[in-house]
Amino acid sequence: MMYLAQRLIFAVASAALLLVKADMPKNFWADHADWVIWAVMITVGLTLIEPIFQRIKHGKQVLMVRQKDARIRDALGYVLIKLVREDAVKADWATTSIFAYKKQGFFRRRMQPISFIGLTLPDPILSATAHRKNHGPLGYTWAHKDRLSLPWSQFRDDLDYALTVQRDHGFAEPGTILGKILRSPKVTWAKRLGIAKSVMSHSLWTKICDRRAWKRISHDERWNMTLGEFRRMRHYSYLITWPIRDSKDRVIGVLSADVRTAGDGPLDVDLDPLASKLNSAAGRIADHL
Repeated sequence: MMYLAQRLIFAVASAALLLVKADMPKNFWADHADWVIWAVMITVGLTLIEPIFQRIKHGKQVLMVRQKDARIRDALGYVLIKLVREDAVKADWATTSIFAYKKQGFFRRRMQPISFIGLTLPDPILSATAHRKNHGPLGYTWAHKDRLSLPWSQFRDDLDYALTVQRDHGFAEPGTILGKILRSPKVTWAKRLGIAKSVMSHSLWTKICDRRAWKRISHDERWNMTLGEFRRMRHYSYLITWPIRDSKDRVIGVLSADVRTAGDGPLDVDLDPLASKLNSAAGRIADHL
């Protein structure tokens, strides 16, 4: 839009200068030529200077964003240090990751990741993990303003097993009408003759079957998550979530940690000794959201 406006201003200015030079209409420019030329020069000058001011403004905005991100990362680093130094946790600093989420959107509100600290976590995974309210552990913290500390790897394995069990039932439950039709002699013979083999082996059919199997798992067991949301949560090992509140006690973000230890033993993190530290870090992050 700005590009078109600049071209229009240059076209009008060029036309005005040509009319002055050609003295068209006659005897009109004798009294008006000076102020027309000055007006053209000022307009063209402002048009040329405007992108410079835009670049300066953009540079200031980028600097502010970087400073804000640096302060948020300082708070995340503070949480990481506390988790590493806490005797009850003894997190591995090289594999533990800390995330900061911010509530964004109006009609489709999501907890969007805005910053993280983690040496072993790739950047693309950060942009793919938006969370809905009351969907998954982060959505639970958002909806209930409550902290969580849970071995997510165990929940993940349990859900994988539940999905496998439901997948073994096939496209539909055996007792339903659809299940009886799919297990009828005609369909069985169609499978044996290879008529349905190409359909059954197609990736789209597999996705549809997985979604139907996933929906047969209870909402509470799968944390109200869709299959896609569950798969985007697979990278977590031991999950800690903490609400980030504003001055009116509204949840505006979530602080989460993917805690990993150097050993293979089970991990059980008590958040009470860490409550003051996590509250402090959440407050520092809230100041920059």
